[in-house]
Amino acid sequence: MVVKGDILNAANTLGLRLGEMTINDYVAVAEKSGVTLGQVVVAEEMHRADLSEEDTLAFVNTAFAHNYRALDIGLSDGKSYLLGTVGNDLATMRIANRRLLDDAFLDDAVRYILGSQAGNHEVGLEPCAGTGGSANTKNYD
Repeated sequence: MVVKGDILNAANTLGLRLGEMTINDYVAVAEKSGVTLGQVVVAEEMHRADLSEEDTLAFVNTAFAHNYRALDIGLSDGKSYLLGTVGNDLATMRIANRRLLDDAFLDDAVRYILGSQAGNHEVGLEPCAGTGGSANTKNYD
């Protein structure tokens, strides 16, 4: 959660104005307000565009809607001609409390990446050479 007011207050206290800061200024504001550098950047854009937190979250969710859809397809019934049903297989392992890796974070990362790739292949995006990641190689006029 970005606390825009706290970040603005920290910037003002330091004599800084959002929209005119250097990377060092971002770091100083982050340290002063006790948030991450990324939260300062998001707060600055929220301030510049006069967006509420709700509007910002809605914007981000809309921007990532395709990714969420591809992930859902890949983890459920999607089948990639390159990766097969790997997303569903990994999701089934998680439901059964089985892990691919010893680290839960990395296990989830692998599951979501491969699930998204399989889902993207299912909706027609072509895999990139070497990575299996998806690229739009079709002309959608």
